[in-house]
Amino acid sequence: MPRRPTASEVTRWVEGAGGIAHRSAVLAAGFPVRVIRDAVAAGGLRMVRRAWCVSAGAPGDLRAAASAGGRLSCVSLARRRGW
Repeated sequence: MPRRPTASEVTRWVEGAGGIAHRSAVLAAGFPVRVIRDAVAAGGLRMVRRAWCVSAGAPGDLRAAASAGGRLSCVSLARRRGW
């Protein structure tokens, strides 16, 4: 029987993805809904608008975009990349 991933593993995965990841990407990476819920209950992740998994270290502009139901524009993304 395969081992179920842990809440801390999904939190580390989201942090590795830049601190924010769409729920569908987290599920596609093999983390079941129960593990995402466990990470939220443990305080490692927060759900924004039911679709975004956000870690405590997520950049503020990404958190704001997810909260508003949007994504970064080209200007914001260029600034994040240092262009």
